[in-house]
Amino acid sequence: MKDRFLEDGKSIKGVWDGFMKKSNLNRKLVEHEMITKWEELVGRLVSRHTTKINYYQRKLTIYLDSAPLKQEVNSRKEMLIERINVGMNRKLVDEIIIR
Repeated sequence: MKDRFLEDGKSIKGVWDGFMKKSNLNRKLVEHEMITKWEELVGRLVSRHTTKINYYQRKLTIYLDSAPLKQEVNSRKEMLIERINVGMNRKLVDEIIIR
């Protein structure tokens, strides 16, 4: 499908992408998508003990209610980053912070 262009020569997709980057909506959409797929991305155990997720500037902060699980997840951050990025079909997360 061809891009449609506005009178000034900018594509509608380009204008939309620019708007999404400047606004906070893109981050919130990504965060919502992660929350929706959370159990699929991290597994049932981690999902059940997750109390909050925050995504900002390629950093994912995960709030867990179990100290032993925090240690386990902390030791497997790189694997978790890989699973999340693969599950989301794009590289979104560079760093995970466990709280």
